[in-house]
Formats: sequence, structure tokens, C-alpha cells
Amino acid sequence: MPMFGAFTAATVRAPMVVSGRAFTLRFGAAPQLVQLALTMTGSSGIVGAELLQWCAVGYAPRRSELVLV
Repeated sequence: MPMFGAFTAATVRAPMVVSGRAFTLRFGAAPQLVQLALTMTGSSGIVGAELLQWCAVGYAPRRSELVLV
């Protein structure tokens, strides 16, 4: 992650269904310093590259939307 470099976090795998497609993703809590930086930017989390294995991802910053196709 820019400014913070690599970090480790405990993760869990959980099933998800998006637009009728089911898959399993890994979720975890970022370290406290990273969470603080996310809060300061108005973000609530980090999307991992693992998501790209299951669907195409589009980001519309003006609308604050993350679109999964």
C-alpha cells in the first residue's frame, strides 16, 4: 500500500453473492495506522486483487462507486 508498504493482517474466508454469482473472498482488518489513514480519506476499506479473479471491477470516483461486472 502506498506510504505504508506491505502489511499483514489476520484474514477469514467468507462466501459472497454478487449479481447472482457466488464466490468466496478473503476479508480482514487492516492495521490501526492504515485504518486511520482510510478514515481520513473517507474510505472504509481496501479491495484486494483477489476480487479480480471472479469479476471485472470498475471505479467511478465522481460517483464514489465500485462496480462489479
